[in-house]
Amino acid sequence: MEEIRLNPEYKNAVAKVVNGSPYFSLLSMEVKDLGWGTSLLEIQVAQKHLQPFGFVHGGVIGSLIDAATFWAVFPQVEREVGLTTIELKV
Repeated sequence: MEEIRLNPEYKNAVAKVVNGSPYFSLLSMEVKDLGWGTSLLEIQVAQKHLQPFGFVHGGVIGSLIDAATFWAVFPQVEREVGLTTIELKV
């Protein structure tokens, strides 16, 4: 199967919009790369991400998983079709 590569300008445009969004800013989360069925996201872990015992809170990890799966699928969906994540089991 031939690999589908996304236009770099498209990837940069999507990342710019997403990375500037309130939720991503709140979590210090960024889209680093997008592919056809793949995504690479990063969180700069800080004090705000930690639970009372000093470990990264599970909700942060859950948010990262949720966002990564969404953005991996996003390029495969036609522009007119809506997309949302509705269930996550970890």
